[in-house]
Amino acid sequence: MAKEGEKRILNRIGYMCNICILRIQICKNSMNDQKKYPPINVINAMRGFPADGLKFKITPYRMQFPDGKVHVVQNIRRMTTQKVGTATHFHYVIQSKEQRYFHIVFDSAALMWMLVQEVDEILFFDQGRGE
Repeated sequence: MAKEGEKRILNRIGYMCNICILRIQICKNSMNDQKKYPPINVINAMRGFPADGLKFKITPYRMQFPDGKVHVVQNIRRMTTQKVGTATHFHYVIQSKEQRYFHIVFDSAALMWMLVQEVDEILFFDQGRGE
């Protein structure tokens, strides 16, 4: 009987260690995502009902990067949504007042904004200016 009890305890310890290892791997993946897509601060408006002044459900107005640089949104060139599990990612390509273009994402699960990349204007050669 004593040996069966010891096996149960060892199985529980092994199970708990697997949970810990899995949690560490998830945390490492989250940290890698933050290196790849750094979090940014964004001042935005969230639309609760259809309104003339707010075309999108979430409208970014100004963003601040981790290095302290601030960019004011002049125009939203493109907006798409993407389902990721139970969350929704809101992708925006915005034009700043300095005529620079940024691809930013709002993650509805983490409730945070991330910078994907700065993009070149040449990528929009097939589209009209702004919306």
